[in-house]
Amino acid sequence: MPRRENGRMTYKDREEAGRALAAEIRVPKGGMAVFALPRGGVAVAYQVASALEVPLDTIPVRKLSAPANRELAFGAVAPEGIEIKDEEKMLDLGITAAEAEEMAARERVELDKEMAHYRSGRFAEDANFDTALIVDDGAATGMSAEAALKAARVLYASARLVFAVPVCSTEARERIEKVADEVICGMVPPYFLAVGEWYDKFAEFSDDEVLYLLHTLHDERVFQTRISEAGSAS
Repeated sequence: MPRRENGRMTYKDREEAGRALAAEIRVPKGGMAVFALPRGGVAVAYQVASALEVPLDTIPVRKLSAPANRELAFGAVAPEGIEIKDEEKMLDLGITAAEAEEMAARERVELDKEMAHYRSGRFAEDANFDTALIVDDGAATGMSAEAALKAARVLYASARLVFAVPVCSTEARERIEKVADEVICGMVPPYFLAVGEWYDKFAEFSDDEVLYLLHTLHDERVFQTRISEAGSAS
């Protein structure tokens, strides 16, 4: 659960945030799979998927940000050719359409690398689910979430899309509600500058940590399935 720190509520770390989020979610009868936004979202999603005993996979998203400040996002790119661009934010940041296209092309190259590196889509390829739960560690603008949801709408066309996050801004929630079937947000603070301010510990999350959590949960599920099948056979 969030704790009060210096007069406001915060999470200790992503692990605590994930456990708190999991307590608010129930697996529907049609089954569920969790899809995290790497990297930090995987730490939250691992706790959710582990608690709910459902598959964990990823939907990589790359932010389109102001060159001088990566926190100032004006868009995002996601799988299946999805691109989100906020023209009003581009104008505020002084970014031209040509510059935005150039950034999007560069980020899409990185996105393709991440798709292959994280084996996105393969950890859930044998799972049966009617609900895709998209998870991140926080949402400031909601553009990364929107891009992920639109990609999921293409990749998992028949699934109900739920976006779950420990903390998000009012702006982000309003944006996400337009594309998700349901939004679950642990906290919606009235004043929001950055996701990290709502965590006591918000360290960088590495590729190795992402892969470790993905493989750990996948291997555990495979092992438990084999044990169950062996018990049924006997």
